Amino acid sequence: MIKTYIETRYIKPMSMRNFFVEDLSGQDSTLTVNIYNSDVSNLQYSLDEKNWNNITVENNIGTATVSANSRLYLRAVATAWGTNNLGSTITVNRNFAVGGNILSLLYGSSFDGTQTQFIDTTKSYIFRRLFTGSGKTNLISAENLVLLTANSTGCYGSLFNGCSNLTTPPPTLPANDLKQYCYEGMFESCSRLTYSPLLAATTPVSYAYSNMFQRTGILTVTVAATTWPNNCATTWLYYIPNGGTIYIPAALDGVIPENSYDGIPSGWNKAIVS
Repeated sequence: MIKTYIETRYIKPMSMRNFFVEDLSGQDSTLTVNIYNSDVSNLQYSLDEKNWNNITVENNIGTATVSANSRLYLRAVATAWGTNNLGSTITVNRNFAVGGNILSLLYGSSFDGTQTQFIDTTKSYIFRRLFTGSGKTNLISAENLVLLTANSTGCYGSLFNGCSNLTTPPPTLPANDLKQYCYEGMFESCSRLTYSPLLAATTPVSYAYSNMFQRTGILTVTVAATTWPNNCATTWLYYIPNGGTIYIPAALDGVIPENSYDGIPSGWNKAIVS
């Protein structure tokens, strides 16, 4: 009797992977980390998440080579990368994607994929403008980016602001305990973006979604909210195409403002999902 053995390989989920940038250009490219007014230290890169190398930072800038069609994993120690205005940025000089668990940029060598919160939840603007450096128009996809449930005031504000070639957002924004301005302007001026992540929060707070999709090509927005406080989404769908659709649960019907830039804008449709 002949026995056939099938090898089963463990595929690490994205939530367990360190944050990475991935080349989409087919050519070697350069990662640039600009550390501005933040406490980022112990910046390291890896090709395999096993062997790690330090990135030398001079005059607040660190660089590393991203090989063609490959991933470069990153980790660092920090309580925040951003500020209420500017912040540290991560960009690549050719087309690229981002993915993995963003928390490896805070926990450094302690990151093991089990963390779900920021190191210091009292900090504001932790990742504000992270991908808005000089190479922001080269960012194409955040399909594999994991944000988990971590949330604080302004934490992801303007995260992708001006990434005009971004076409694929993270699949979901899973946090439920939102803080004000947490997603403010997150995708503003992502002009090629046509659909939103699932906005999974059931009880969002005022200003959580302010300016979130301004000046995008957005045509589909999906929310799980059952409440909608005043100013929850101030001008979130402003300067966008007509004819889009917001998918909402039945509990939000009659609660979310209609013909309003704080809810469903004029010229848009709503669809009730179970």
